[in-house]
Amino acid sequence: MQNLNVNAEECLYVGDGGSQELETAEMLGMKAIQAVWYLKEGMQQPVGRKYNFLQAESPLEVIDYVHHI
Repeated sequence: MQNLNVNAEECLYVGDGGSQELETAEMLGMKAIQAVWYLKEGMQQPVGRKYNFLQAESPLEVIDYVHHI
């Protein structure tokens, strides 16, 4: 952020949530979205849905969210 000269509040972080990166981004002041398009029914995943974060069912939903900020 410092190299790009932006504040955390201006950033959107998108991740799968498997390593607490969504929580860290939120603690820093970023908006965090969980990418859930990779989740498949019946398959073991490293992490499930984290309902306390916005959920993007596809990459296009992330773009839609950016347009509504």
